[in-house]
Amino acid sequence: AQLVFSRNKRPEGQRVGRPTRVYILSAAGDHLFPKAYDELAVELIDTLTSALGPEALRQVLTSFTDQHVRHWTPDLQDKSLLERLEAIKGIYREKDAYMGVELDEASGELRLVERNCPFLNVASRQPALCSVTVSTLSRLLGHAVIREKRFQDGDGRCVFRVQLDQSVNSATFHFAFEQEMNDKGRDR
Repeated sequence: AQLVFSRNKRPEGQRVGRPTRVYILSAAGDHLFPKAYDELAVELIDTLTSALGPEALRQVLTSFTDQHVRHWTPDLQDKSLLERLEAIKGIYREKDAYMGVELDEASGELRLVERNCPFLNVASRQPALCSVTVSTLSRLLGHAVIREKRFQDGDGRCVFRVQLDQSVNSATFHFAFEQEMNDKGRDR
């Protein structure tokens, strides 16, 4: 099953005799053991916020958003809004089978529907992380994006609606917490 591999290793100074065979877990074998990546991520975020304050969290999430935008921008140039949205389905994983685009022909509304969140365990305890996705989508699409449905609310999916009537200047907008964006949309 390729869960372990072996190699020969001669003890230091040994010149004769059979080498010792060493067995080591492969990456696939290592994944069978319990991991605590989610807990580590949540603890790091909690520690960052408590040690350096909420503004430090904003700075880190802004930088994270900027990094995502820099990564995606070249692939989206010269594409229509619908083509950009189709391409962004891979925002978490390339060729993500759990992301889909919905176009309501009658209203013209566009939605990105996420049916599996690879970060749900962390995002459920640190929902500020979802603001990175909302801000990244808004910048890349050039329109405000709101999350209409949330895994965290028990909806079984996240639905990101592109607000075609609310343009976003990608050069000046970098990051906002999701609640700030929702409040700003209500103020209009």
